[in-house]
Amino acid sequence: MEVLAGGEVDRETGMVVNMAALDEVVHGKIISRFDHANLNLDPAFANIVPTTENLCRTVFELLDGSLAPAELVRVRVEETENNFFEYSGE
Repeated sequence: MEVLAGGEVDRETGMVVNMAALDEVVHGKIISRFDHANLNLDPAFANIVPTTENLCRTVFELLDGSLAPAELVRVRVEETENNFFEYSGE
C-alpha cells in the first residue's frame, strides 16, 4: 500500500508531513485493522464485496482528514506485481 500526501512544505521542517506521524496514522487506522484479517468480517465491507478496488477506496476514506496539515492525495494498493488499484477520492 502507498499513501500519497500533499500540501505546503513546512519552513521549519522542510516536510509536508512527518513520516513518523504518517506511519503512525496508517498503522493505527489501516494496518492494525486489515493486515491478515478476513475482510468479509469487517464492518466496512458489510454491504460491499471486499475486492482490492473497494479496499483501496475504504483505506482512502478512513485516512482522509487524518494527515493534517497535509492532505491525502491518493492511495494505491498492490495486489500483485502486475495488478494494482489507485483511488484519489470522488
